[in-house]
Amino acid sequence: MKEKLIAFDLDGTIIDSAPDLTSALNHVLGLFNLDTIDEKEVRSLIGNGAEALITEAFKRKGKSIENISELKNIFLDQYKVCFKDKTKLYPDVAKVIKRFHKCGYILILVSNKPEFYCKELLIHFKIMKYFSSVSGGDTFSFRKPDPRHLFETIDKAGISNHNTIFIGDSIYDYECAKNAKLPCILLSHGYSNININKLNAYKVIPNFSLLFEIIEDYMNSKTTSFNHQS
Repeated sequence: MKEKLIAFDLDGTIIDSAPDLTSALNHVLGLFNLDTIDEKEVRSLIGNGAEALITEAFKRKGKSIENISELKNIFLDQYKVCFKDKTKLYPDVAKVIKRFHKCGYILILVSNKPEFYCKELLIHFKIMKYFSSVSGGDTFSFRKPDPRHLFETIDKAGISNHNTIFIGDSIYDYECAKNAKLPCILLSHGYSNININKLNAYKVIPNFSLLFEIIEDYMNSKTTSFNHQS
């Protein structure tokens, strides 16, 4: 019998981390006497890791970057100070995650955020225990939308025979699922600089409250299955 497995993204899917990411990013911009960037604009830049976030922010301010690694380290040092200050779970996340776990689903987390922050935030919100494996953007030598990021996280959970669906909020999540030949549900409450309704996602939904019934229907229909041998 195949396990029912759900792969979740983190930022923009499970948590709203934009306020704290904005704070850390503005700290870096301030070191170069650049104007701050507002949270609304940052929301459209999140999803592909710290380097991409910093690079695009500097580009929008008309400032070139000479050493992105140094700026990334400064950003992460500041983020480590503030990453729990204003970040919140989206509504119904804890309740739905617990329900999935209680009903026998295997849950994993696949994020482009550094693994340290992924785990610390799941611990902070008291939902870490529901996840069989967690990977970040620095866990492997590859990351989303590379499907190996997803495959290796599944392998870490010790699961080889499963029906899987990916839950995210951005094109990176959609493309990762597509590259893995898996269906993807996208949350419109998250971060995206494009209209995710134009992507060919299995579903686009506004919040977590709808997720359990949709995934139950999908799993029961068995219209799509995926078997990855580690």
